[in-house]
Amino acid sequence: MQPTNPSPPRRRLDVLGLALLLALAAALGLWWHSSRTLDWPAAGLAVLPGTPEETVDGFLEAIARDDMESAAKLLTARYGSMDGPELAKQLSDSLRQAGGLTRWLLVSRQDGDPVLLTVYAHFARAGEMVMTAEVFSDAAGWRMGNLRTGDGTNPRWRPPTWETANTPRLRFHAWPGLAVRDLTMLLERGEEAFGLALGPFRGADQGVLALMSEQVDVFIYDSGISLSAAVGEALPDWVVGTWRGGAVHLITQGPNTREGQPLLFEYLTHELNHAILSRYLQVRALKLVAVPAWLPEGMAGLAARQLSGARRAGFASEAARAQPPALTDLARTFTHNQVQYRYEYSFAFCEYLCGRFGAETLRHLVDAICEGATPSTALELATGQEMATLTASWHAWLQGGLVWTTP
Repeated sequence: MQPTNPSPPRRRLDVLGLALLLALAAALGLWWHSSRTLDWPAAGLAVLPGTPEETVDGFLEAIARDDMESAAKLLTARYGSMDGPELAKQLSDSLRQAGGLTRWLLVSRQDGDPVLLTVYAHFARAGEMVMTAEVFSDAAGWRMGNLRTGDGTNPRWRPPTWETANTPRLRFHAWPGLAVRDLTMLLERGEEAFGLALGPFRGADQGVLALMSEQVDVFIYDSGISLSAAVGEALPDWVVGTWRGGAVHLITQGPNTREGQPLLFEYLTHELNHAILSRYLQVRALKLVAVPAWLPEGMAGLAARQLSGARRAGFASEAARAQPPALTDLARTFTHNQVQYRYEYSFAFCEYLCGRFGAETLRHLVDAICEGATPSTALELATGQEMATLTASWHAWLQGGLVWTTP
């Protein structure tokens, strides 16, 4: 099945500019990248009746009051493409991701068609950001046409018109112009990746498995820059995928994607496992729980079979002569964790647990954490071994070259 593009033709200035930006933000469950702390001037532009400044100020005031229908009317009055209540709901859902507009100031104006107004704004959750409001004049007066945000990662970021295609359990949203062969592969093997991602949860209740198997949105980007801009965080260069805002996000081009489709399939499986684990925690946890980073990363790597081939051989050689880390060293989120080979050690530990204690060990471990056990206690419950004994036997296996022997 080839990707299709069901979107209508573009109109002037990407019809419903703000609406499209906010609608995509809602779909991703994300908000734009917050700017640095801004140097707010003591006073902004004068807001006089019948001016672009009045229109923008009124629009932002409606947003701050959570009066989304009034805000929507300022957009739909020009284009008439979406009714007020529908757009108001999209605006409301999106703005909740930012935590609500708490302060704004119009700081500069550039005349033209449209008039461009620079706005400093502060959102309760997203923080401070610079926005550019585009305002047009028509028979009904001044009307908002678009509201763009300055992004420190990629100032040119705009949500694209996605190429879309579905499988039974996946909804793909691909950046226009990506290699057709990559998209074809993802469509052909997407269900296989989903099946592998479910692997660590074998034996779970069928009702829970059904909930975990509901469709997942997968957004595929052209570069790490676009991915960073979309998720609102300057991600390290080595990041090629992430699970954010209820969706999987991947790139097809980057320093770690040069091997092409085999790695892209791995990354899809890895991130889908994160999606499935997130759903499992929502169903099983009695309250909000925190899991150590080695558990989701190790489980995802095991599902995607990432510790294999040359990567396994190289790591085995390193692990045989290095002092292995303690599990507590692998608990911190890996974006900020500096332990060398942290991914490989996590893959290896989860492989060891399943190889030594059974394929359902990871699920039993997650269940124990969901029921309130600490990670250490959960490991002892799932394996029947004290932490010191378990850690020592894992380290010995690592230093023996990750070799499984038949008794």
